[in-house]
Amino acid sequence: MTEMSRDEFVQALAQALAANEAEQRVPKSAHDVAMDAYDAMQFDFPMTSASDLRALAERMHGHDQSQFPVTRPLFLNALELAAKTDAAMSAAAACVLVQCFCIPFQVPSGLDAFRFESLASEDAKLLYVCYHTTYSPLSALTHDDWNYYQVTDACCSIAASLLHRPRSSDESLLLQMEWLRYLYVLRDRMLQHPQTCPAILQRLASLFSTPEHVAKMEEVSSLSFLRLLLELTSSKDISASVVASSAILAILKPLVPMIERQITFDGAAMDDRADSLIVISQLLLWSVQKQPMVWVPVLFDAGILRACLRVVATDPEGKATKAALRVLVLCGLVDASFGSYVHAVPSMVKWSADDRFQALYPAEYVLWTLSQLLSGSANDPTRFFELLPGLFPSMCDSFLDAQCALHDAVFVLETLATLVQSHTQPRFATWHAKDQLAPALARLIPEINQRFAYPVRHDKEGATSDDAEDDLVGGSSNARVQLVNRLRQAIKRAMTGNAIRASAKLD
Repeated sequence: MTEMSRDEFVQALAQALAANEAEQRVPKSAHDVAMDAYDAMQFDFPMTSASDLRALAERMHGHDQSQFPVTRPLFLNALELAAKTDAAMSAAAACVLVQCFCIPFQVPSGLDAFRFESLASEDAKLLYVCYHTTYSPLSALTHDDWNYYQVTDACCSIAASLLHRPRSSDESLLLQMEWLRYLYVLRDRMLQHPQTCPAILQRLASLFSTPEHVAKMEEVSSLSFLRLLLELTSSKDISASVVASSAILAILKPLVPMIERQITFDGAAMDDRADSLIVISQLLLWSVQKQPMVWVPVLFDAGILRACLRVVATDPEGKATKAALRVLVLCGLVDASFGSYVHAVPSMVKWSADDRFQALYPAEYVLWTLSQLLSGSANDPTRFFELLPGLFPSMCDSFLDAQCALHDAVFVLETLATLVQSHTQPRFATWHAKDQLAPALARLIPEINQRFAYPVRHDKEGATSDDAEDDLVGGSSNARVQLVNRLRQAIKRAMTGNAIRASAKLD
């Protein structure tokens, strides 16, 4: 081979550079851009851009899906890039990650390219994808991206397919147990963006309104789904939204028969069913608070309220009794027909005369007494006003007792405020002693900051008597402050009966 002269080398180099520039001036097609990004994502520390990743996500979502099979390096790189602080890169990687989460379930044949163990089964690969699926890396998705890639529909579809997945092996059994994971993704989306609740909840309502899904869910893990709904009701933003609340109630309606079977005494030990009873009772309590005229008849006709009565009669001091009793008391307050019924039930007549009722459940006992007055089964209004100050103890035995007492007081006062403001409660409006409520509450206001105190052990050296006194009064944690503020708001609304003026400060 003859050596190239200097001039020939320069000329060859110039020609190569010119050809390269000409090639670069020709714009790449979207398919080529996506393919370059796909190839880059097969290696550690991929060199790619947000726009290239979006092009890849677009192609994976479209008709070219078969040309971009999900591989383990692609999956892990998308997970890592979605956690980046760069907003544009994180959002683009999240778009790719959605495809990695969903395509393996939508097109199982594409799992051949997903290799992480020798001879790994299809179920093992899907289980690997499941275990890495959380909402956190998807939180960067914009509303437009979420809707464009139909994430809600994909999550519901995957959850339904896993719920009905045959248990052919240990891995398939584990895979079926992951069906709720995709509903948790939707739950977290709603908690982050409450404005998405109506659309997502309506989709969930349509999914779980079908009898086959309800039957399978009851067989596999019914309480888990009810817990998910209960977590949504605990969100202030979601609970305050009429549309979102209506969507939750729409989901609950077809589940009432299943709830009845869960709560009905079936011979199992009461303690074994305590968690289930508590979750269900809290969810039912929220439902009655939202739509009392609708849900009290629904629960009574379904036999759920009679089941709550059996819980109280069977195990008066059980872990679930307080929750069941609270449902009964609230239903008796807001529904005149059920109020008359429940106060005539022999077991409840006997229980209301039991000293343990007031001692163990003071908040429920106060409202029970009010319900008796409104139903005409008791005639002495002074009893209710005598009991009311007992909800505001000056000293509690511990921080936990103080928090529980605060929660009880908030529940009672918020219930009273709702009764005062409600236009659908003629019994309270015509109660001859209702005018005594505001003066009774006014007497509690001046010392409300000194109520619910609890002793705190002081271990610091050199502590002064003032420090010890401050500790005795009890902490000023955020949770405590929020509860006290809720209590103030409820007292104000109960005193005035005017929600518009409820924001005024009580000193």
